[in-house]
This record gives sequence, C-alpha cells and structure tokens, in this order.
Amino acid sequence: MNQILLIAAAMLLAPASVRANAVEIVRAHPTAPQPGRPVAHGTPGAGLLVAQNAAASTTIAGTYAGKVDRRYINGEPQATRTYRLTMNPDINTAKVLIYDLEGKLLNEIGLVGKMTDDRTLEGKTTVINSSPNYKPDHVRLVFSPDRSSVEWYHNDGTLEGSGTLSHRVE
Repeated sequence: MNQILLIAAAMLLAPASVRANAVEIVRAHPTAPQPGRPVAHGTPGAGLLVAQNAAASTTIAGTYAGKVDRRYINGEPQATRTYRLTMNPDINTAKVLIYDLEGKLLNEIGLVGKMTDDRTLEGKTTVINSSPNYKPDHVRLVFSPDRSSVEWYHNDGTLEGSGTLSHRVE
C-alpha cells in the first residue's frame, strides 16, 4: 500500500509521460484495482483511484471555444456570445475571453474554482479587463468524458448562460 501511495504522490509532480508509465506500474501491482471493478475506500489499491483522477484531470487543461446563449433569469433572451476558455494545468484557474458575434472582445475575465469530481469544476469569475457593469458569475463546467468539449453554465443572479465549448488544439 505504501508503494502505491508513493507512486501516486510522485505522479502528481511528474510530467504526463511519466504519469502514464506510473499508472501502468501501479496497475501491475497485485493489489491494484482492475478497470470496471469498484474499490472500497481504505482497501489495498484505493490510492490508484486518486492517481488516476489526478492524471485524468491534467487532460482537461487547454483551450475550449464556442457560443454561449444568455438570458435574464426570468427567461428573456440576451445576445449570444462567443467564449474562449483557457484552462490552466492546475485545473483550478482559467482565463475567459468573451466576444460578441462580430468578433469584438467584450470582456477578459479569470475563473477560479475547484474540481468537485473528475469532470466538474465549480467556481467564480474575477475581472481582468471588462466593462464597468460586468458582474462576477458563478460558473459550472462539466467536461465530456473524452475531454473534447465542456458544458458551460454561468449565473450572476440576474443573467445566466449556457453552451457547449469544443476543445481546440493549438
């Protein structure tokens, strides 16, 4: 069990290629859980799940872009915007650029949050460079299992918005 915990800790600090090899080493351990089989907390091999979640979360980093439909909480529609989300490797912070449909940059905001599970980030926006009437939003991001897209939802108490942002390779 100690070996598994040491490997899991090392994986958090290692480059992606090393993490992938470490996951294979841990899987080869006789007490490691097998894919598709549940592991109870505290049982031998449970540390692997932590390592796998840490490795999977790093695949979330990158740039996502798409349209977000916006509306007042009462349902009255507002102008659709194009969002460009750049998730940092720490998976707790991001930068968001918001454009009108003609491509004019309207707001540059930061997002600070926490992963609540291996696919969902809950957080709040902060102003970097935006219009004076910008209100910080509560944001929920749900990443697709293959990390090819993210479902965006935000709500500032007055306006809310939702849309799908696709992963961009740059």
